[in-house]
Amino acid sequence: MSEANNLEISGDDVVISGIAGSFPEAINIDELKEKLFDKVKFVKNCENFNWNKDNLAVPNFIGRMSRHDKFDVSFFGINKKQCDDMNSMIRNIMERSYEAIIDAGLSPEDVKNTRMGVMIGSSISESEVTKIVLGQFIHEYGIMGHNRAFFANRVSYWFNSHGAIPYADNKTA
Repeated sequence: MSEANNLEISGDDVVISGIAGSFPEAINIDELKEKLFDKVKFVKNCENFNWNKDNLAVPNFIGRMSRHDKFDVSFFGINKKQCDDMNSMIRNIMERSYEAIIDAGLSPEDVKNTRMGVMIGSSISESEVTKIVLGQFIHEYGIMGHNRAFFANRVSYWFNSHGAIPYADNKTA
């Protein structure tokens, strides 16, 4: 927008109007705010996890997500077998994307066939190591649900949007 008082949006403007999130020890933005004001610690010492932290250059302290095993496959239209082998990060990203659309005052129907872009950056995932490196798939859909470069594509596909879909590996971004 060229003028501060102009409320018209041009074709080149970018609008970020909804927000959602899931954090260690906080399942949404409101809980995060409450815990930040209460000075709750969100990270814990990295001990006794499913992978060898020395081999993966994982920090000594990490945050763990709760409810990573909860996902409504019928709502998101994903085959249950595929979802069983899917990285919990993409399930979380899909849920938070939906929440951000709702927070913006929109319906998923409002963004269908639009140029809504989906930008995602990610880093290491514990379930990625467990499923891909250790080969602990349930139904042999491991690669399909763990390629982080496709996370934004899956969200864009579900919303039927046609905007930009860049990906950044946060280890190098």
